Amino acid sequence: MKIVFFSISFFILVIGICGSQLLTRLYFIHGGKRLWFSSWLQTGAFPVLLAPLLVAYTRRLRGSTGTKLFYMKPRVLAAASVIGIPSGLCSYLYVYGFSLLPVSTASLILASQLVFTAVFAFLLVKQKFTAYSINAVILVTLASAVLAMHTSSDSESEQCNSISASS
Repeated sequence: MKIVFFSISFFILVIGICGSQLLTRLYFIHGGKRLWFSSWLQTGAFPVLLAPLLVAYTRRLRGSTGTKLFYMKPRVLAAASVIGIPSGLCSYLYVYGFSLLPVSTASLILASQLVFTAVFAFLLVKQKFTAYSINAVILVTLASAVLAMHTSSDSESEQCNSISASS
């Protein structure tokens, strides 16, 4: 059963990582202007997760008389808010930059995140590099570099023309 859950999680993660960059760029090409909505969606799948949270709250409300609005301690809520606000700001800046850059350039910049994470993990928490981790960093960086080499077909006017021609 663990392999099934792992496979489903892996498949959803791969689709999400690959598709999110393309869908975000497609949104901005077709005149999307809502940066806040895109950053909310990226940070916590805001509108998608609202429905399950409301269902869980209403079930708790029916089950007991003393149901609180926040089902966590105030200290944990404050810590989550302190972490969440910079995370939301980071997502907003990411979406703002992504709205201005071509997909290839943005994916190359995002691939550098893996390298910085590996280096800081080594420096800060003394994480050991293995052959697998070095191989993963190199392959992801090379894949993004190959994608970035085709930047001549990534201009916004050509994307708009090719999308409208296929419609």
